[in-house]
Amino acid sequence: MMDLVGKRYLFFLISLIIIIPGVISLLLFGLKLGIDFTGGTLWEVVPRSANVNTNEVAQLLKDNGQSDVAVQNATQIVGNVTTPTLIMRMPNISPDQKDELTKVLVAHGIISGTEQTVSVSSTTPVTATATTTGTTAPAAGTTTVTRIAPGDEIQFNTVGPTIGSEVASRAILSVLAASLGILAYLWYAFRRVPNAIRYGVCAVIALLHDVLVVVGIFSILGELFDIEIDALFITAMLTVIGFSVHDTIVVFDRIRENLLKRRFDTFDKIVNYSLVQTLTRSINTSLTVIFTLSALFLFGGVSIRYFVLALLIGIVSGTYSSIFNASMLLVVWENKEWRNWFGRGKAADTAQPRTA
Repeated sequence: MMDLVGKRYLFFLISLIIIIPGVISLLLFGLKLGIDFTGGTLWEVVPRSANVNTNEVAQLLKDNGQSDVAVQNATQIVGNVTTPTLIMRMPNISPDQKDELTKVLVAHGIISGTEQTVSVSSTTPVTATATTTGTTAPAAGTTTVTRIAPGDEIQFNTVGPTIGSEVASRAILSVLAASLGILAYLWYAFRRVPNAIRYGVCAVIALLHDVLVVVGIFSILGELFDIEIDALFITAMLTVIGFSVHDTIVVFDRIRENLLKRRFDTFDKIVNYSLVQTLTRSINTSLTVIFTLSALFLFGGVSIRYFVLALLIGIVSGTYSSIFNASMLLVVWENKEWRNWFGRGKAADTAQPRTA
């Protein structure tokens, strides 16, 4: 039988090697927050040329009143068609400001544009619209102006800073509430097992491991590739937490059953036996999810790409932590190995057969 428990410090070391660079990146750079958290305007259009110089576009926008602006090239994938796009992030802009910036971008050949006739009143900014292919008579008390709309606009989203701050605070509360709920549930579910609180604590540590892995990797990706996180990232994190705990409970439940069936084995052996029993099931279950997410990441739309990436990283990390971290922490806690440099030299001496 494989001795997984005997290699627990190797598994802990692998986790540290993955987590530490992410934690350092978080401390130095933090996360690159999208407008869902910071507030602002996200404007994505199809440029006239596939090789747009983003620095020139950013400077052009700055010259026209947008001092804080970020521009990057992206792609939109629909089926087998890949279309280059241009993403511009800036503080909140009004419809009039958007119109002026559109005219500038069209004049410099960055994007194509279409003229529109817009009816404007003193009380309502826009009351009716009409394109150049067919006009509509303005209502009484209104005037008509001509604006240029982007020829191929993918999205134009504006989020206020108050909403962004509220989303960020609720995201943190959601993760904390999920952790406390999981701790309480596992404590109750394993109440007939000695030291039931340990199962809840170890499960929460494992899910926090997964959160740190995903958040740390996205911090690095944000610094290296300007990848931002949005509200979908929080959805991905809560999904990862649920998956991680689900897999951990399967392993813990098998440990609980074997504690009753194999009373005279050491705790180390019982945990190892339980892990070997559930190893194939856990890996196979995770692979079915990973294959599906991989297909979505490769062939899905650009709007969900980083959401899927967060899920992929989290599912892989959750599978690893459920098998190689959560149960191993139970063994470390049972043997009190932290008293002697995690007990690497005396773990075997301290482990005694269970009599109850």
